[in-house]
Amino acid sequence: MMNFTEENKRALRRVMADNFLTKRAIAQKLGMSEKTIQQLTRNDKPQEVKKSTYQKLMQFISENY
Repeated sequence: MMNFTEENKRALRRVMADNFLTKRAIAQKLGMSEKTIQQLTRNDKPQEVKKSTYQKLMQFISENY
């Protein structure tokens, strides 16, 4: 398990806003459930995620930031 930090969460929300993306669009693009994206963007508390989920999210953030 990997720790998705508050900085990671802020970066994900910024990418969403800058690119006018919905949680559903990101979930479909990354092959995740919309509920996972909702949980990750809900607050700034660090959250444990699977390594594969962490890698997908970090790659998405780095490509779109």
